[in-house]
Amino acid sequence: MPSEAKIESELGKAIKESMKLCAGNFSEYGAMGYSFTIGEITSAKAPIVGKKITSSINWPITVRKEESSQTFATFSKDIDFDFTAKYNLVKQFIDEQAKDPANMLLSYTAKLASDNNFTIETIELRDKVILYTFIFPEKHKEQEFIYSFIVKYS
Repeated sequence: MPSEAKIESELGKAIKESMKLCAGNFSEYGAMGYSFTIGEITSAKAPIVGKKITSSINWPITVRKEESSQTFATFSKDIDFDFTAKYNLVKQFIDEQAKDPANMLLSYTAKLASDNNFTIETIELRDKVILYTFIFPEKHKEQEFIYSFIVKYS
C-alpha cells in the first residue's frame, strides 16, 4: 500500500500535468480583451493535513487588458476532505488481510464497511486475484471517493 507521502507526491504530479490542459491557455478570456503570458509550472504540491488536502501550484501567469497587467505566481486551494480516515480504513483492511493471505475475509470486510458507512465491491480478475473497490459516500463535486486496489491470494 502506498504511503500517504507517496499519494501526496502523486497528487502533486497529477496537478502539475493536468493544470495547463484544464486552463486551456485561458482562451475563453481572449474574446473579453484579455491576453496572457503563461510561464512554466515549477512545482505543485498537495499535502494531506488533518481533514484537508491543500493543493498549491507555482505557475507564473501575467494577465493583460489594455494598459493594465497583473502577475500571479502561486495558486492554492483547500479541499475539506478527510482522506486520512479513508486511507486508514483501507490500511486496516490490508493489515487484517495480511494475517490470513489465503482467504477472503468476507464477514470482516462486511462489518468494516457497515461500521464505517461505505460500500465494498469486488471483482474476480482471475483465479485468486480480486479487485476491491471501497466506495465512500462523502462527495466532492458530486463524485464519491473511490479507493481501488488488488489483492492476490495465496
